[in-house]
Amino acid sequence: MKMKLHFENGFHGVTEINSQRIEMNREQGVAPYDLTFAAIGGCFYANFLAECEKMKLKIKYCDVEVTGNKRKEVPAMLETVDVSVAIKTYDDHASIVEALENASENCSMLAMVRYVAEVTINVSFE
Repeated sequence: MKMKLHFENGFHGVTEINSQRIEMNREQGVAPYDLTFAAIGGCFYANFLAECEKMKLKIKYCDVEVTGNKRKEVPAMLETVDVSVAIKTYDDHASIVEALENASENCSMLAMVRYVAEVTINVSFE
């Protein structure tokens, strides 16, 4: 894995990930924790999909929202991370919850975050 960022004029940076250009700056683009939360959500969902495939569960759609708070002291690491999942499925909800729990345990991003923050997973069905 490799990540390269180019910065100019203070905190105005650009990175390319698989030919996708991402601008980082405090005024307009994404901030570092935006990318962190996107990585958490993407990793969690990828693990959830893998669990659903193993359990032969079908998801019509899934919305993942990641929020959190940073500590006030320096370094300002995450204190809490909340992953909220809204799912549309016709399968048994208890089986979906089991898949979510397994995904939470297997997600490497959440495993790293758990060293510094309290993590909660919330699910709702639509």
